[in-house]
Parts: sequence; structure tokens; C-alpha cells
Amino acid sequence: MRFSVAHIDCDLYESVLEAVEFVYPRMTKGGFIIFDDYNSPTCLGAKHAVDSFLVGKPEQLEVLCSPAAVVRVGGGSASAELNKNLGMLLRSSIFRRVVLQR
Repeated sequence: MRFSVAHIDCDLYESVLEAVEFVYPRMTKGGFIIFDDYNSPTCLGAKHAVDSFLVGKPEQLEVLCSPAAVVRVGGGSASAELNKNLGMLLRSSIFRRVVLQR
């Protein structure tokens, strides 16, 4: 099983670390791991778990919109790639019909 996107929404050190340890080796190169509570002032364990996990790894953490942050597995700019893909998604007719017309 491989993942191209993983969204980790845990508040505590142990749960964030367990989740990222599970998904990271199963991620495709260029995939995204989103950490929902990375910069949350009430979830300091989440930030600590992510920071300690990423030590020595090529990924660079980027804050999307606080408190969320993202890494692109294998390195590279997560935000630039997400912006490009979001633009394609917004132009797609399926997205406009399903999401924007609600």
C-alpha cells in the first residue's frame, strides 16, 4: 500500500509520532504529509513529534496556513507543488460541479 497524501490530525506527541512513522515509509516520492496541528499553541506535542521525526531527513517543513504544515516526501517545495495542483483542480469541471455549486 502506497500513499500520495496523508493528513495527520492528532494533538499529542505519541499519536502524531505513531502516525508519521506509519505513513512515511509508505509515501510515494513527491507525496505530501500534512500535519494539521503543527503550530497549534494547544498541541505542542504535535510540533515536537514532527520536528524530532524530521531530523536527518531531506524533507523541509512548510507552514501552509497556521497551524497546519506540510512536507513533500523526497524534498522539494511542497507549497509550490500544492499551488500548481490546486490551480489544476480549480479549473477542473468535476470540482466546479461538485464543490463550488453547493
